[in-house]
Amino acid sequence: MPASERDKESCREKQHLEFKSRQRNPVLLDIECLPTQQFMPSNETEDYLSSAIRKNVSARTFASVCQGLSNRLTKLRNTEDHYRTLVRSYSNCTVVLENLEITYIDENRDLSFLKSIKEVGGYVLIAINTISRIPLENLQVIRGHTLYDNKYALAVLLNFNKSGSGLQQLPMWSLTEILKGGVKFANNPYLCNLDSINWSDILDTSAKPEVIPAGETVNFTKLTCAQQCSKRCKGPMPSDCCNEHCAAGCTGPKPTDCLACRDFQDEGTCKHSCPQLMLYNPNTHQLEVNPDGKYNFGATCVKNCPRFLLIQQWHIKMPSLIPFENLEIIRGRTKQYGTISFGVVNTDLSFLGLRSLKEISDGDVVIKKNPNLCLANTLQWKNLFKLQKQDVKSQNNANLTECAKRNHSCHPLCTSDGCWGPGPSMCFACRHYSRAQECVEKCNIGDGNPREYIEDNQCLACHPECKPQNSSMTCSGPGHDQCTECAHFKDGPHCVHKCPAGVPGEKDTIIWKYSDENKECQLCHPNCTQGCTGPELSGCDHPSSKLSSIAAGVVGGLLVFVTIALIVFVLMRRRHIKRKRTLRRLLQERELVEPLTPSGEAPNQALLRILKETEFKKLKVLGSGAFGTVYKGLWIPEGEDVKIPVAIKVLRETASSKANKEILDEAYVMASVENPHVCRLLGICLTSTVQLITQLMPYGCLLDYVKENKDNIGSQYLLNWCVQIAKGMNYLEEHRLVHRDLAARNVLVKTPQHVKITDFGLAKLLNAEEKEYHADGGKVPIKWMALESILHRIYTHQSDVWSYVLVVSQWSPSQQPCWSERDPDPVSVLRRAGGSLSPHLVLRF
Repeated sequence: MPASERDKESCREKQHLEFKSRQRNPVLLDIECLPTQQFMPSNETEDYLSSAIRKNVSARTFASVCQGLSNRLTKLRNTEDHYRTLVRSYSNCTVVLENLEITYIDENRDLSFLKSIKEVGGYVLIAINTISRIPLENLQVIRGHTLYDNKYALAVLLNFNKSGSGLQQLPMWSLTEILKGGVKFANNPYLCNLDSINWSDILDTSAKPEVIPAGETVNFTKLTCAQQCSKRCKGPMPSDCCNEHCAAGCTGPKPTDCLACRDFQDEGTCKHSCPQLMLYNPNTHQLEVNPDGKYNFGATCVKNCPRFLLIQQWHIKMPSLIPFENLEIIRGRTKQYGTISFGVVNTDLSFLGLRSLKEISDGDVVIKKNPNLCLANTLQWKNLFKLQKQDVKSQNNANLTECAKRNHSCHPLCTSDGCWGPGPSMCFACRHYSRAQECVEKCNIGDGNPREYIEDNQCLACHPECKPQNSSMTCSGPGHDQCTECAHFKDGPHCVHKCPAGVPGEKDTIIWKYSDENKECQLCHPNCTQGCTGPELSGCDHPSSKLSSIAAGVVGGLLVFVTIALIVFVLMRRRHIKRKRTLRRLLQERELVEPLTPSGEAPNQALLRILKETEFKKLKVLGSGAFGTVYKGLWIPEGEDVKIPVAIKVLRETASSKANKEILDEAYVMASVENPHVCRLLGICLTSTVQLITQLMPYGCLLDYVKENKDNIGSQYLLNWCVQIAKGMNYLEEHRLVHRDLAARNVLVKTPQHVKITDFGLAKLLNAEEKEYHADGGKVPIKWMALESILHRIYTHQSDVWSYVLVVSQWSPSQQPCWSERDPDPVSVLRRAGGSLSPHLVLRF
C-alpha cells in the first residue's frame, strides 16, 4: 500500500479525540492534516512566531469586526444560499464577535475569505463539510465566551461523505490560545496527523486532555518559558515573559507587544477592561462623564457603538420603537438564525413606529406572538424588500377588533399601504401631501406661514427671503434664487436681506452695491471705497476718520455714563430730600389750637400724636429705672415711606390715679417744648401701660458716655454740658414745667458738644399761680431728690435745681451724693448733713 493510502487509512481509524478543561467543558481546536515533517522542529519555533507576530501587529489596529452566526447544524434553504450566507457573514472579517460556523461546504468552493479571521469570541464549529481544505491559518485565539454543546470551543465533526471526499487539511498553525472550553474531533476520516499537535500548549494550563496520541509534537512558546512566566513568552529567558494581558504570544514585555489580547484590546494595547464611561469625582462626590471612556464590543474597546443592533430586552413602558423612528435602511448583512433581518417576537409593543423605514435590503421579516401589537398587518412589506426571495411572517398579534377599541387605526390621510402607528405622522405613505414626515391635506401655497412649494408630494418651505404671495406661488424651489418676488432686495437672481457692502470679490477687489428704486442691488462707482448711494462718483460715501470715530464713541460713552450718573444722583438726592422733609414734618409740625375762652396767655401750639402700637417697633433695651424701661425702636408712620429712630419709654405704672384724659392733657403739654437742649415728646401710645415716644440720640445717655470716655473728657466738655443742661432746665422753668427726675441717665448726647434733657415721664405742669406740685404717691428716685420731695412729696423748680447739682456732682469723684444706696435711712443722712447741701446753698453756688 502506498504511503499516502496508509496515511488515509490511519486517519479513518481515528474516530474521536476529545480534551476537557478544568470545568469539564470540552474545548475545540483546529488542525491541518499535513505530513509530520511539514511541522517545524522546536528550534525553529521562535523564528516562526516572530514572523507571525510582526504580521499581526501591523494589522491589529485596523481589525474589522463581524457578528458571527449561531445556526449550529441548521442548513439555510439550499447549499447555495447557505454558502452565500457564510460569505456575507465572514468576508473581510478579522474579529468574529460570536461564533465561527463553517458547515455544509461542498467541494470546489472558494473559502479564501476565511483567511482574514484572527479572533473568535465564541466557538468554532467545522461540521458536515466535504471540501478538502479550510484555510484558517491566521486564526490565533478562540475565547470561548459561548461553547458548542456547552462544552467545546472547537468542534470538528462529520467532515466527509460516502463518495470518498472530505476534510483533509485544516491549517491552523497560528492558533496558540484557547481561553475557555474543550476540543473535540469526531468522524473526520480524512483528517490526519491529529497526534502531532501538543494540545496542552494551546489549552489553558488547567486543561487535561483525555487522550494524547503518540507521535512527534510541535513545541510552541509556552513549553519553553521560564518558571517566572505565568502565561506565554517569546523565549526561554525570564526577561522574555509576555505581559499578563497577552494571549497567543508576544514580541516584548509590554501590553502593546501582544500577539492577541486575553481580555480586551484598546487601540493596540491589551487591557483587563475598557475605560469606564463614568468616573467618580472625589471633589464633587458625583459620577462624571469620562472623556476617554469606551464601550465593550466583543473583546475590543470602541469609542462608538457599531451600527448593527440586536435588542434582547425592551422596557415594558415603551409602547413602540419610536426611539428608532429615524431608521431608514436595514441592510441585512448579518441575520439572526441566518435568515431574519428584522424580527419582533414576544413583546409588549403596541405599534412599531418605524415611520422613516424605506428599505430592507436582505433577510426576512418575522412579527409574531405580540399580543398588543397593532397595525403591523396593514403594512405592505413587499414595498420595502429588494430581493424576490424575501418574505414576511406575521401571526399571533393583536386582532383588528381589539386595536379598534384602543383607537389604534390608520389615519384617514394615510394610503392603503398601511401605517406604522396611529396619527398622521405614522403613515407608510400619504394620501395627499406630507410636511416634515406628517401627512397633510394641502400645502401652504397661497396662504399660511411659511409659504411652501410642492415637490414629490412634499410640502417644502420657501426661502425666508421670498416675499409671500397671496394669489400665486411664492417660490418654485428651496433656494433664494427661486423666489417669485423678494422680501427685501434682489442681487442678481438672488434675494438678499441687504445689498453687499465690503464683500471680497475677484482679484482682491471689494464689492460695494447700493439699492435702486426697484430694490435691486447695483454696483457702485469703481472709485467708491466705503459704499455709495448712487452709480456716479458723487454718490460715494466719504470715509470717516477711524480716530474720529473712536473719539466720538469714547465721548458718546462718557456722555451716556455722565448722564446716567447724573440721573441717579438727582433721583437719590430727591429721595433724600423727600425723606428729610417728611422727617422734619413729622418731628416739628405744629397745629394752632384757638382757645374757646381767651385768657390772655399765648396759645398752646403743641401737636401730640396718639400712636398705634403697630406704628412702632422695639429693637432692644437701652436701660431701665424706677419709672419704666427705655427701648431703642423705629417709628413707621402710616402712609409714609420713612423709618424714624426713636426712644420708647414704657412706664411701669402711672404716677397717679388720674384717668386717661388727664394723662393725655399732661402729655399734650410736654409735647409743646421746643428747645435745642430738651428732647420733645413725639407721641404717646395708650395700651395696658403708657408708652412715651421721644427722639433717639445716637450717643446714648450722658452717664454711660462719661463712663466710657472718662479718660478723654476735659473740663471744656464738662462746662459745656453744665451750661446746656442749665439752659434746658431754665426753659422748663419758664414754661412752668417741673421735671422731677433729672439725672445723668436722663440727659442724652446728640454729639459730644450737644446734650439734651429727656424723660418726661414724671414732668408736671404748674398753673400760673402755682409754685409747687404735691404728688399723691408712687415710686420716686430718692437718690436724686431733695429732702422736701422725699418727706412731703413737694416738687418745685428748686427741687429740680437740687437734682441738677447732683448731676454735676457725678462727674467728679470728690462730689458724689452724700449717701449711698446701702444706707437704710437716707432722710436721716440728709438731716445730719445740715444745710451744707440745701437747695439754697446750691442756688448761691
